[in-house]
Amino acid sequence: MKLQGKTCAEECWSHFGQITPRPTELRQCFEKKGDIIDNFTSCFKDNVNECTDSRSGPMIPRQNFENMFRHTEKTLRKSGNDAMQTALIAPLRKVWETTQAFYDCFKNCLREKNPGGVCLSKYGCQPKLPSEAHARDVVKVCMKGLDLKREGGAMCTCA
Repeated sequence: MKLQGKTCAEECWSHFGQITPRPTELRQCFEKKGDIIDNFTSCFKDNVNECTDSRSGPMIPRQNFENMFRHTEKTLRKSGNDAMQTALIAPLRKVWETTQAFYDCFKNCLREKNPGGVCLSKYGCQPKLPSEAHARDVVKVCMKGLDLKREGGAMCTCA
């Protein structure tokens, strides 16, 4: 799945040509910052504490992943669109719209590569997901380790 994600990102990256005349340089900067994403992912995994210790762990109720992803996407888009209404953030509207276009392309690419559904659905795996409140708390903890202003500024100046 990680390899598919990388392939889809490559296929969809051209969307960023809407916000910079040098999308390839932006991509290189983003790839150099890959450790930020890895660090955040590791922090989340280490702090969420939602794995069972053995095969005889608790039975996990079936999830409808498509609905879960759709709900998460709807919530994120609403939050972003609401933020774009403020005067301070409004200048970033084009960046937000471009990021959404990239995401839509990326999501559709992954769906095309997995016509039988994502691996969790295909193989009947059921992860023990954290509650929304717990996940939000863990995200806050992990975000504290990122200097988004510095990192974001570096991304803007490099492309």
